[in-house]
Amino acid sequence: MFEKNITSEEKRSIKHQNFKKLAEKRVNNVLKYLGLIENLSNRSNYCYEADEVAKIFRVLEDEIKRIKPLFKKPKVKNFTLN
Repeated sequence: MFEKNITSEEKRSIKHQNFKKLAEKRVNNVLKYLGLIENLSNRSNYCYEADEVAKIFRVLEDEIKRIKPLFKKPKVKNFTLN
């Protein structure tokens, strides 16, 4: 994908542009599907129990909790032989 004569700063810029493009697309897709889940709240069209709703939100919240830390920079650890 990268040519040999591209600088590390140019590679970083390309990677950042790719991240932004994909992040916007993927987040917008998630928002679209969350809207579809929102539609399920319409009691005139659907019948549901509180425990079913709790399960839906539990799995969504669990996935956010699992994914969010992956975006934090890892702490730099000092190497020692001790």
